[in-house]
Amino acid sequence: MILAPISRLQAPGLPESDLTAGKTVIIVGYPRKDGTTEIRAERIIVDGRTIELR
Repeated sequence: MILAPISRLQAPGLPESDLTAGKTVIIVGYPRKDGTTEIRAERIIVDGRTIELR
């Protein structure tokens, strides 16, 4: 999973305190096209809120 730096996550409304260890979140994204086992996150759903990252 590849996420943007925390400063870029905070801009659309995702404070660092919402991403604590053990918290359940839903990540929506897509795999890299080159076959690398990474996913780029497009949106994160935390506590019922959807944060668009792109």
